[in-house]
Amino acid sequence: MKTQEHPAKFPATSTLCHRFGKLALGPCLFASMSAVSPLHAEGDSQSVRTAPVGLATLRVPARSARALSVPLANPAVYSGALSAWEGTTLGVENAGWTQDQWGPFETNPHVVRVVTGGSAGQTFPILSNTVDTIVLPEGAGGRLVAGQRFEVVPVDTLAGLFGSNAEGFQTDADPAKADNILIHEGDAWATYYNDGTQWLREGDTTTIQNAVPLLPDQGIFLVRKAGTPLVISVAGEVTPATSASDLPADTITFLANPFPINTRLADLQLQEEPLWKAGPDAASADRVHVYAGKKWTIYFFDGKRWRHEGGAARNPLVTKGSAIVVERIAGSDIVHTPEAPYSL
Repeated sequence: MKTQEHPAKFPATSTLCHRFGKLALGPCLFASMSAVSPLHAEGDSQSVRTAPVGLATLRVPARSARALSVPLANPAVYSGALSAWEGTTLGVENAGWTQDQWGPFETNPHVVRVVTGGSAGQTFPILSNTVDTIVLPEGAGGRLVAGQRFEVVPVDTLAGLFGSNAEGFQTDADPAKADNILIHEGDAWATYYNDGTQWLREGDTTTIQNAVPLLPDQGIFLVRKAGTPLVISVAGEVTPATSASDLPADTITFLANPFPINTRLADLQLQEEPLWKAGPDAASADRVHVYAGKKWTIYFFDGKRWRHEGGAARNPLVTKGSAIVVERIAGSDIVHTPEAPYSL
């Protein structure tokens, strides 16, 4: 297995509203969602699918930490059908986009979200676009075919989600004194903080990190150092009924709860994937780490039920707006496609 920092090494220890409401994070992590009547868009290639919208409220207690995710989705800004697919380039006849309207990902992050076909629910970062093409990363090839419908969806960023000056956060030029956001990047955890005017990365005080993307299926770990709770209210669409996330073998993935509701670990359906590794103990199986307020607890699937790493059968709660760490042992990659407990 690759050498990676163990999730247990995470540091554990006002109200703001962004994203067209956008976020308010707030005592035991909870989220409430009030559904609003859905809208409908008529369907040519320029139409945008609309879905039920709502408001979710998350809360991080004072001097504590939480594994978080955004339980509601950003609305799509374009909807259409692939007319061509070659290599990593998606084509749409007469799309009429402007150059890099949806990119580049490092400064203007958007994703393609597939709506129909065998790869429905998967998202791919947009590297660039022309008037009628979109360039996706290597690895997207083979998953798309002409005729599939897709959407272009903006991706949250640190500044877009929490504000460029992080109102409501404890800010400081010293990351040891500021609230921290940890993001799993490759084989390590990167720590971000706000100095009162901009987002920075620990170890780099010169590069502004406001545009760091937060992928829709990605969790973040928020360490609250202030003596008051942090409350974040998120407005957005109910998550699409079909979602998909890559869970590579021999890798750690910080996975968002894909559903905007409280659920149990078994209901995330990881164990139903044919390539998920079950085993008689935690050492021989794929593992899930759930943060329980002060520490990470490890669970594994024995082929019939989920168990605590000590062996007792357990099916822990995974709250809406939270995230889990999926630690896969050697084997085959999985594209996880859980069935939503609702329909849109």
